[in-house]
Amino acid sequence: MGQLLRLASATGYHIFGHEIRAAQEKEFADMVKRINYRDSVQAVNVLAAFKQNPSAKIVALVGYDHLLEKERDGVKRLATYLRELGGLNPFTVDQTLELARPAGVPGAAPLALTSDGRQPMTWGSNRGYVDLQLVHPPTAMQQGRPAWLGTYDGRVPVIAAVPQAQRGKPYLAQLYDQREYQRHGEKAIPLDQYLLGAQQKQVRLYKRSTQQNVVIRYRPAKL
Repeated sequence: MGQLLRLASATGYHIFGHEIRAAQEKEFADMVKRINYRDSVQAVNVLAAFKQNPSAKIVALVGYDHLLEKERDGVKRLATYLRELGGLNPFTVDQTLELARPAGVPGAAPLALTSDGRQPMTWGSNRGYVDLQLVHPPTAMQQGRPAWLGTYDGRVPVIAAVPQAQRGKPYLAQLYDQREYQRHGEKAIPLDQYLLGAQQKQVRLYKRSTQQNVVIRYRPAKL
């Protein structure tokens, strides 16, 4: 997430949050009403950005069902409300599909699910609710981390011994850009992070380039 925000900022995107805000909150005893209200307000927040800049092109990162374009089981999500409240037809890309990469297909990049190599198709529980689905390759592990972390954007591993004081119980290891950490302290966004096992003696994190100066911090994990 942090790298996505950095890239968006560096390439000229205006970053804004579409999530429901404290002043917009309401309490509902019924969970379906609560979900519908939250997603409708998310849509209102996105549409407000369009109102300020009608020619804007917006990329929205959402979790799971928020991208569904039609009502399901009485629940309406953000993409549905964008259509109903703003007359928009968002292009929705589902990356939660659990399918194995076809045998004999090389490479580590995700594949778009299509019917003939050109026409997008959808499958599974989200069939008919989204525009496109991506199939990611199986995850291979390297020293407890997904190997794909080191295959994009020029990333290189930072391997260091876990300090003795952080061994014996779970800790969250976080890697920061040194300048960002000096500027923002604990409010800085990690470049990478993961939960160490209690017996783990070595940490493997990823930075953006060999030239980047970084710092590792450890936080007690409250599970």
